[in-house]
Amino acid sequence: MNKEKIVDIRILKNKVVLYIGKEKIEINPNTYTEFNLYLNKLLSKVDIDKILAFDSYTKDLNYALKLIGKYAYTKSKLKKKLIAKKIKDTNIKMIVKYLEDHHLIDDLAFAISYADTLIKRNKGKNFIKERLKQLGIGEEDIIKTLANLDMDAIKETLVSYLKKLDQKYSKQDIINKKDKIINNLLRNGYSLSEIKEALNKVKLTYVNYESAIKKDYQKFKRLYDDKTKIMNALRRKGYSYSKIKSILEDEL
Repeated sequence: MNKEKIVDIRILKNKVVLYIGKEKIEINPNTYTEFNLYLNKLLSKVDIDKILAFDSYTKDLNYALKLIGKYAYTKSKLKKKLIAKKIKDTNIKMIVKYLEDHHLIDDLAFAISYADTLIKRNKGKNFIKERLKQLGIGEEDIIKTLANLDMDAIKETLVSYLKKLDQKYSKQDIINKKDKIINNLLRNGYSLSEIKEALNKVKLTYVNYESAIKKDYQKFKRLYDDKTKIMNALRRKGYSYSKIKSILEDEL
């Protein structure tokens, strides 16, 4: 097998330049040390290919390490980032394996931590499940995460959030208010049984709807002489379109 001699080595700040026969290659200092390269060392084509492959891998690994040093990544998200960087598939597989073996990426730990964050943001089990799927978390890790959820914390957060919604929809009539609250909670991933249980613990407050809308209508009528502006102001206060339309017609 033909071998070429290292005829010159130039060590720069962030790279090492090797002159092997008539060929010039640039590698990072770690690669230079790893392969114990020195002047006049003989290298075959196979040796050079191994050096370049290792150098490519270590550069890509360093890029991945910088990424996970800034943000928490799932395996799926990291792969997409590495693909976007046009890193070779073989390197991506080795990088992911290295990071998993050294517990630098851990989808299950990420999912459990993220689920706790979502609970604090007033999200229920169904929302958490779908969000983890969107993030590319594997089915097995999702099952384990959902089994690990603090259901007491979810119920406590639900009751607390329900009280806030009670205030948010304070201008709604009895039927509209309850419907809006239930729909909001369903969108946030709470089950209907959980919502019913929470509603039994929280007494919703209702204003005298007819009196309130008439009072606000008179207030906005003094501020605006335009019917559209009055209507928009009442909508912002949370009154239903049908009730606003009714009171405007009554005033004609």
